[in-house]
Amino acid sequence: MGKKELRWDLTEFGYLGPTDSAIDRDLAGALVLAQEFGAKFRGRINSPGLDAATLVAALKCYEEIAQLLWKLGAYASLLYSLDTQNAVASALLAKVEESGVSIRNHCLFFGLEWKALPQGQAEGLIGDPELAPWRHYLEVSRLFAPYVLDEEREQLINEFDPVMEAWRKHFEKIIGRIKVLGVPLDKALSEAAHNPDRRVRRRYYNAITNALRREAPYIIDVINATLLEPHKCEGAQI
Repeated sequence: MGKKELRWDLTEFGYLGPTDSAIDRDLAGALVLAQEFGAKFRGRINSPGLDAATLVAALKCYEEIAQLLWKLGAYASLLYSLDTQNAVASALLAKVEESGVSIRNHCLFFGLEWKALPQGQAEGLIGDPELAPWRHYLEVSRLFAPYVLDEEREQLINEFDPVMEAWRKHFEKIIGRIKVLGVPLDKALSEAAHNPDRRVRRRYYNAITNALRREAPYIIDVINATLLEPHKCEGAQI
């Protein structure tokens, strides 16, 4: 009896498929929430007058945006992982990632302002019972305070993310299209590692080596590009 192929059950996300209009609705909704979040709380976090009630309200808004982005990103990523050669799934993932950059950039001020808050004031808020559900997040996020840049440069870094993600997807497509002795590369690797017959393992090992040699120029291009991207950020005066 053959092994049953496992597939993600994506129905619980509430989308009917990659072209469901509900996806565009949620992307647009997340952008509106992010814009409203900025209009309401920008300048109020790194402020001597910041109180627990204001911070709780901001965190709840921020959570709502983050959860919506997570839902969209998880759905698009898992759908793409089912078939990396599927152009529709690939396009959806790219759209969600690109939209996510704009949405996250609208919210970026929140983390920067919280990290810039004077230590004594931040500790007093972290110890407030109203903020207990977010205590860990608030404490951990401030650990990175010495390493943050100004908002403009942090936004620029975010805008480079989809470029790196595009190269990662290209790599996955290259790997996904490789067939070894008629089976996908991951299954061939499993046979090469775990088949009890030494002759079968060697057969798969040699076939895998030959298949990777054929794809090597494309894989090297992706690796070189991903190594170059961080230097482009440096060249952009980050």
